[in-house]
Amino acid sequence: MPTLYFSLSNPESKATVENIIREFQISLEAKCIGLEIAEVFSQSYIRRNISLCDALIIIISRTEFSTRNLTLPIDESVLSERIRFEIISAINLDLLIIPILLDDAVLSQRENLQGAIKHLCNCTSYTLRSAFIQEDIQAVLESIEEELNFKKEVEEKLSLSAEESFQRLAGYDAKPDKPRSLESSNSFELRRVVEAESIFLKKARAVGDKNAEKNALSALAMAYSRLGQTLKAIDFFLQELDIAKEVGDCEEQCNLLANLGDAFAISGNFHQAQKYFEEQMTLAQAKGFVTLVGSSYNGLGFTYVKQSNIEKAIECYLKALASYRQQKNHDKELELLVGIGLNYQKLKLWEQATEYFTQALAIAKYVENRKEETHILIDLAENYQHLGNTEHIKPLLKQAEEILNVRNATWAPPLIKRLITLKESLTPK
Repeated sequence: MPTLYFSLSNPESKATVENIIREFQISLEAKCIGLEIAEVFSQSYIRRNISLCDALIIIISRTEFSTRNLTLPIDESVLSERIRFEIISAINLDLLIIPILLDDAVLSQRENLQGAIKHLCNCTSYTLRSAFIQEDIQAVLESIEEELNFKKEVEEKLSLSAEESFQRLAGYDAKPDKPRSLESSNSFELRRVVEAESIFLKKARAVGDKNAEKNALSALAMAYSRLGQTLKAIDFFLQELDIAKEVGDCEEQCNLLANLGDAFAISGNFHQAQKYFEEQMTLAQAKGFVTLVGSSYNGLGFTYVKQSNIEKAIECYLKALASYRQQKNHDKELELLVGIGLNYQKLKLWEQATEYFTQALAIAKYVENRKEETHILIDLAENYQHLGNTEHIKPLLKQAEEILNVRNATWAPPLIKRLITLKESLTPK
């Protein structure tokens, strides 16, 4: 469940923002933190709450940012400083920053903006109309969910291999009650990891212990990843990669190449990410690391999606699918089948999308993933609607409805909404 920080700068937009937050809570199962308007803002409050979040979402109405200057509806110095501090705090934590423009709002294109505001203007923004929030917001939610899921997946992957470093830190501090992994850590604990592992790194290099040096570099890279300092993490991953190459540890090289691909993807450098995933794939294939072949194609597929090369992305995802099927990894198989279907939808190739959704439905039932099963049933129904095969829609909706009727899950409301829309489309006018 993502945690989102909402910045509301115009009190007149409060009712609209509350509707937006409600949609995020329902559709993304998100925990939302909002900052009310105040004459004085608290840096400690902002810093503490943003550190708990996955993204900063700034709601901008048309009166707040003009193309000439920052004309704001309340005290300009207070408001602009607060927004600036929120953005800087989010940048330091490597959070997604998402401007949502209400009605006719536009972001300034001037070059002489403050650094933080300039960064905001360079972020991908989304436009919503107050009168049509529910209709407009679905595409926004899907895009944000994709970004959040990818980032979460990468962070989890990076954190899993860092448990050893926490155990070492506990020994170093003689405090056995430390968390067992970086996943549950806060920024203070992570900075203590950095301090301790920096000492380990110096000691390892002083005595020429390559294995200890590699472990310290790994821990530092993971800690900086969790702190959101991606460039520092990349630097330590590269140093660790040099050692892995020096000692001839090919499997470790593959894992590090994947970490670098993920890190560059998070930073938005998809060209570099692609380079490292390709290098991982080449090495994994040469050494027969079947598991890593699948992950490299999966990573490559994502980079192609982000570069809007959907055909190439599908090609990579199909190769990843073959690899995971060979491993009998049903969860990854399901994930890829759905992803391939969704990408065929982007190309409006409804028959191909239907083929892969049908395969995904069988796997979802096999692993008893009712949430994914319901999603796929509705995806299939929407596909058949595009194909004009209305006779297939009702049975699919009936199955989906049966699942939803016995589940009171937080993920159910947006699916119910889609189901109702489809049922209404079948009703004769």
